Amino acid sequence: MPDVKATFPDDKTILKTADEVANEAASEEHTPAKQFIPYIVIVDGPRAGTRFQLREGDNLIGRSVSSVAMLEDQSVSRRHSVLSHTRTGWILKDEGSKNGSYVNGQRVKEQVNIGHGDIIQVGIYAMRLVTRPVTNEEEMAPLPADIEGKTVMFAASPEAADEHADTNTLHEAATSDHTDPAVSGEEGLLEEGAEGLDEEELAELKEIPEKKRSPLVTYGIMLLALMIVAAAGGYAYWRFLNAPSKPLPPATQTPATEVPQATSSAAQPILGPKKIPVFLDFASSPLPAKVSMEGKDYGLAPVKVNVELEVGKTYTAQAAFTLEDMQDTRLVTDTFTVDQNATIIPILFKGPIGIIKVTNIPRDVQLYVEGYYAEEPFKPHTAKLTNVTFGKPVYVPFGKYSIELRQPKQLGESNQYIEDIRYKREVQIGVDNPLFELAVSDEDLQTFPVEIRSVPDKADVFMDGKMVGQTPYKGIFPLGEHSMALRKDGYFEHTQQLKMDIDTLYQVEVPLKTTVAGQFVNAGKALFSKGLYKEAVAQLAESFKNSPSANETAEAQYMLGMCYLRLNDAATALSYFEQARVSPDYQYPSMLGLASIYGSSGDMAKSLSLLVEVMLKAQDEEVKHEANSVFKQISPLRSVMYIYTDPVGADVTVNDKPMQVKTPMILHDLGLGNYKIRVTKDGYQMQELNISMSIAEFNPIIIKLKPVEE
Repeated sequence: MPDVKATFPDDKTILKTADEVANEAASEEHTPAKQFIPYIVIVDGPRAGTRFQLREGDNLIGRSVSSVAMLEDQSVSRRHSVLSHTRTGWILKDEGSKNGSYVNGQRVKEQVNIGHGDIIQVGIYAMRLVTRPVTNEEEMAPLPADIEGKTVMFAASPEAADEHADTNTLHEAATSDHTDPAVSGEEGLLEEGAEGLDEEELAELKEIPEKKRSPLVTYGIMLLALMIVAAAGGYAYWRFLNAPSKPLPPATQTPATEVPQATSSAAQPILGPKKIPVFLDFASSPLPAKVSMEGKDYGLAPVKVNVELEVGKTYTAQAAFTLEDMQDTRLVTDTFTVDQNATIIPILFKGPIGIIKVTNIPRDVQLYVEGYYAEEPFKPHTAKLTNVTFGKPVYVPFGKYSIELRQPKQLGESNQYIEDIRYKREVQIGVDNPLFELAVSDEDLQTFPVEIRSVPDKADVFMDGKMVGQTPYKGIFPLGEHSMALRKDGYFEHTQQLKMDIDTLYQVEVPLKTTVAGQFVNAGKALFSKGLYKEAVAQLAESFKNSPSANETAEAQYMLGMCYLRLNDAATALSYFEQARVSPDYQYPSMLGLASIYGSSGDMAKSLSLLVEVMLKAQDEEVKHEANSVFKQISPLRSVMYIYTDPVGADVTVNDKPMQVKTPMILHDLGLGNYKIRVTKDGYQMQELNISMSIAEFNPIIIKLKPVEE
């Protein structure tokens, strides 16, 4: 097929599209063949079918107005690449573009030789090099499958061609050379005609070599360019409003009564949904995923692609997470709606995937993982992990997992070996705990962890006859046989044997049993905690009828004292507290009850004496805290100072006022302020102290007296 060219006055040639050539071919059957001119043609991207004639030497491809192939899209750099014709053939060289140049899907690192039919990919454009006559079908043949999608920027819809055509025409008109110069005022006309171009493009316009231009031709060309821009703007505005074309002026219309006016569907273009170019910014977590949308793959995230989407339409994108170690794939979808002002649409695929990280395991063990995924809770997924790399994450779906370490074990004295389980853990991997770190040494395989709970708690735990703590209890013990016992006052002792030969968690909850008397005591304590004091007294009284132990008796007496104290029967409460006080386990709690009764009746000496003893001697922190609460109840605004000397019997002066009582002594009803304390005793050195007291403070002062040197 002969190439047909249209020539402007400056002899710059623009090739017609393949369709225009085909329409004119019939009229040229008897025309001698014209000399063939090589060209590149857009086969994918805006303005598909547009040809660019090539010349000897360098042919610039880019957004610059000085380009032989000017491509108007932000995915194309101003000077993107150069296609050169040399003695040996055609060479394509990338000019340091931001998105790179590709030939047949392969990125051009420096330069590459190309030939007839090769595909050049620049931004969102794909162009075919044509160096000899071809048919329309050959010229616009679809891209090969191994080339599609390999460029950084993906092709936009061909509908964008109309939006670029008029702008490109303006650039071509502005860059055409003319004859007859018009030196004065010409620079201003060029700048006016190039309105809307950025500074670099305007500079390129000014750098065009000046030739002889006729003022009439210059003004005519600029007027023509402005008319083209105005026409393009009007057409775009009409398409945006989706309004029918305006009728002709009345003077040119033919009356309907004279000649019926025929209507044509071609005169009223059918407008489809509005589409805009946007960037889809795909990202995935916690690992790269293969993303796709509407049947088209976009590679591994993170990836950013340029597409043309319909405004207001909801799209669904999909990400495929490949879990190599579990030999599984998890699919995640995300939907989004295109806004008319959108330029970049971020799409984050967050997979329901956790991590098992191995930081240390013995060399001669095998790692097995069995999981019940959250999406498939009744279907097991088993995997044997080989070639484990320490610190490398093993990605697994959320769910419940059993992790085992197996080691070869010889059967007796035979030559047969089996895989013996040496370590096992049950772990839950999910949003709250997405990471499980596996760190096991050779020594760890010789022990096992223990978690023990009891109902009620605070039972003493004995392992092999040695007390190791109280419930709830956690500990680690050597593999083998062990004897465990739980003991709590008011309950029967619980014992059991443990035999462990693998490193796996031993977890147990033991409901403690009690005597008949203990059951009544426990029932009374439960009623007391609910504020049912009379009902609690009835249950506690029943405990004495069922042969209680000494400890159960003391506990019942103490609880009866607490119940009567709440019922404001101080005398009865005092009697029960005095009886319970003889038990070592209930001595200090009963003394606090007595201190509360004496303090309420105004006997501060007895009350404070009991409180001081509890505060100084009790080991239980809860009892000490309760003593402080009782002190604040009986002395809410005044403070107490307890002075003790070793040896005792020393004289004390407070703020130069001698005290009548020798040490140890309790000074109560003290207000806020500083106190000067002087302590003297025959044969010992005098001691002086300055003490600052706050509100409702208990301050014990212990003084070790030094003998006078002879």
